[in-house]
Amino acid sequence: MSKKSWWKRQGAGRQFLIIFCVTILFFLLVAMTAFKMAPKETPENVTPVIKKNVTEAEYVVLVKNATSAASANSALTSMTATEYRQGMVSQKEAVNSIDEYYWEVYRAYCAVDDVNPPEKYKNSQQFLSSKLLLLSKDVATIKDDISLGWGHDVMEDLKTLAQDEEDVASYGNNIQ
Repeated sequence: MSKKSWWKRQGAGRQFLIIFCVTILFFLLVAMTAFKMAPKETPENVTPVIKKNVTEAEYVVLVKNATSAASANSALTSMTATEYRQGMVSQKEAVNSIDEYYWEVYRAYCAVDDVNPPEKYKNSQQFLSSKLLLLSKDVATIKDDISLGWGHDVMEDLKTLAQDEEDVASYGNNIQ
């Protein structure tokens, strides 16, 4: 009887299978360890959002100002995108201008979202916040399309922007 070790008595296929299984088990162990060590979102490590309480009159003024600013910057975005499509402004100028408009629309969203309105406006605040966020996303999409040189997509994006801008402006005009 030969004095070969257990490992050497195994065939090449079985050795491969053993090494493969041990490697998989090792990577599973590493992955499980990594998941255990990953920080969890618990109330201890999440910063609470503190919203400012506002009166009804303050909220109405805030909404009118925010919707007006968002609509104006949306219109400027539309105008700049159209000028870019017509070759009146360069790609870089259009992207830089629209980036500024984006931040103004986003500030309008933050202004509305960061307050705690009177009970009367709770549901409508969620609607307006989502519309303002959507409007800022529309502006960002147009900026991205221009920066990527996708001028043909800009026209479709402008239609979406116009509809969302109309919704925001209508809300701002009708709030009492």
